[in-house]
Amino acid sequence: MNLSSATGMLSCISLSAAFVNGLKTFEISNEKLFLFPILKFSYYNMLSDKKLQMLQLLGQKDCCESLEALSKKTGLGPSLINYHLYGNEKNPGLKELGLVEVQRQKGKIVLQLTTLGKTAAEGPAIREKTFEGTEAIQPKRSR
Repeated sequence: MNLSSATGMLSCISLSAAFVNGLKTFEISNEKLFLFPILKFSYYNMLSDKKLQMLQLLGQKDCCESLEALSKKTGLGPSLINYHLYGNEKNPGLKELGLVEVQRQKGKIVLQLTTLGKTAAEGPAIREKTFEGTEAIQPKRSR
């Protein structure tokens, strides 16, 4: 990704997106090439197939109005949904990773993807996979 023409906030956002997705990023300044490091850390490395499946489902329109609905669609029991959502001491969950927002409405827990979660849900690690109960996400076509 070439950041040469990006300035200010756009440059920061683009570099962050490159880090999250492990993209090669560079900038040409004063006729010199500067390569940004590729972070070895990636959200996708921390996400199991089940967490990726949950992200893909939550990224679909009108997916899951509750934990129970998500449990049915994934085929995972409520305790496993909670584990993938909240994590534990060694493995962060989708909420701790900042990918999912959890709210309580009318006595039910409602899940919603954060902006970062939406970005991750459309990323290459998910786009190429099809999970049971979901359809493969088609790449967005640029005009």
